[in-house]
Amino acid sequence: HSWILAIWHGRLLQIPPLIDPSLEVHAMISANHDGDIISACVNRFGINVLRGSSADRRKPEKDKMGRAALEAGLEKLRSDRKVLVALTPDGPRGPRMRCQPGVALLSARAGAPVMPWAYATRRAKPLGSWDKFLLPLPFDRGVMVFGDPIPAPSGEDDHGLEAHRLRIEEAMLDCARRADLAVGRAPVAPKMKPAIPGVAMADWPPREGAGTPAPGAAPWAPQADAPRPAAAPSAP
Repeated sequence: HSWILAIWHGRLLQIPPLIDPSLEVHAMISANHDGDIISACVNRFGINVLRGSSADRRKPEKDKMGRAALEAGLEKLRSDRKVLVALTPDGPRGPRMRCQPGVALLSARAGAPVMPWAYATRRAKPLGSWDKFLLPLPFDRGVMVFGDPIPAPSGEDDHGLEAHRLRIEEAMLDCARRADLAVGRAPVAPKMKPAIPGVAMADWPPREGAGTPAPGAAPWAPQADAPRPAAAPSAP
């Protein structure tokens, strides 16, 4: 009766209208100034807030409260109530449309399935932000796509968690692609992403100093946009 709703950061604007009043809803939101604004907005829709996000690999010494948010999410999902925890696996700063490990770990520890979701509208404007945030225009028409629920893995070993993370990421990418194509938009390309050296799945969110290259290892690779596909045909 409890589950996780996974949304790309660039597609989160249409989430509040979807909320079922019978659900106890909690949204994981970054503990920063932008998160303060978002928290104030979603509170008006009756959505509870769990503050915290994954660590910034460029600033591993800064506590983003990711571990506290993970523990709070676990407590909610393990309760005997009908609970939904919504999160953006590529937030708060990307890489765009690439799952951080936290969603897989939360799902495994709580035994909660993950529901991927995306939306698109015909005349929405993609902003110039890192996530290419999709801004629908007034009176626009669009679609919402739910993927099949992804069951939690049976264990928390690194191999199983990484396989779970990849299943979630692939399902979320498929939802976004299907939504874009249905309204005649070219699908947004995910950001190319390097591996995270020195961070085991069970150690996520990384502790201070984790995730830095070992001596002699290659530094972080620069991010680059994947090739953009040709424009999609108009939907019937």
